[in-house]
Amino acid sequence: MKTGEGKTLVSTLAAYLNALGGNGVHVVTVNDYLAQRDAEWMGRVHRFLGLSVGLIQRGIRADERRSNYGCDITYTNNSELGFDYLRDNLCGNKGQLVMRWPKPFHFAIVDEVDSVLIDEGRNPLLISGEANMNAARYPVAAKVAELLVRGIHYDVELKDNSVNLTEEGVALAEMVLETNDLWDENDPWARFLMNAMKAKEFYHRDVQYIVRNGKALIINELTGRVEEKRRWSEGIHQAVEAKEGLQIQADSVVVAQITYQSLFKLYPKLSGMTGTAKTEEKEFLKMFQMPVIEVPTNLPNIRMDLLIQAFASARGKWGYVREEVEHMFQLGYPVLVGTTSVENSEYLSELLKDLQIPHKVLNARPKVSPH
Repeated sequence: MKTGEGKTLVSTLAAYLNALGGNGVHVVTVNDYLAQRDAEWMGRVHRFLGLSVGLIQRGIRADERRSNYGCDITYTNNSELGFDYLRDNLCGNKGQLVMRWPKPFHFAIVDEVDSVLIDEGRNPLLISGEANMNAARYPVAAKVAELLVRGIHYDVELKDNSVNLTEEGVALAEMVLETNDLWDENDPWARFLMNAMKAKEFYHRDVQYIVRNGKALIINELTGRVEEKRRWSEGIHQAVEAKEGLQIQADSVVVAQITYQSLFKLYPKLSGMTGTAKTEEKEFLKMFQMPVIEVPTNLPNIRMDLLIQAFASARGKWGYVREEVEHMFQLGYPVLVGTTSVENSEYLSELLKDLQIPHKVLNARPKVSPH
């Protein structure tokens, strides 16, 4: 169903029917706001029909989670659901569990299902423990990475985000680090240097992460939101901290992990809804045995869906966006512009300032108070 055709309302039918058995239904959205909104709006329908409705949000206590998972229908977001499952698997006794065990999963309706299961499907959810070793090596490796020149000392493979040292690069690094072998097991510099070079080439401030209060915080590139509790694994996050001159946080050791694809395969019965799944029909059938069905509207759709436009240059594209926004502003229409990075949102903001069009920028960069 396309945007505005009533997915949220229609989901109440499947949620109610599958909750009648008393085994619990999970309606999974992409963020806390939508979970709360849907629980409030649609929860009225379910409560009217005699069912209990729960809501899982970031920051609620374990006893609240337990009672909310015990409801007939529980609204949550995919991240909270995944981490609750991982934490339950690390529990030492039954009293600490928050989900319905031994069968925590019965039926799920996943909102924006293509985003969750396909776009973010292979992103691992990780719970880490700390192992504080080698923290002093990261800043040194970052300094060496600055010395190395792309095309002379190393080559970059963009397809799989890898970096390969040339013979000249190995020789220079070994000389600077005063080692005879970067891959020496007793003095292992190679891993730290490779991570430092990846941080230099592939992890850019205000695109993949921001620096706030002395910490490097990941930006979710799909949602544009800052993910304060998430860290890159295998030393990448420490390499980024070293590049920015920040305090190096402890190395993390993964104690539990799962991908969204593996998580949702645990449901005996799975469904989802979105406006854009038809293009991924083959993937849904292959990975989840889920057919994709287009639900026609009861009345003809009067909205105009315009074609996608391609531009030869970024400057031409943003110039066109500026003209379009100016045209809509003169007609008195509100406009929402989504960009793929902090830099793009601020570039467009500057273009709009030149035209004196009032606007607000909502991105991951912290706002500096004028006071």
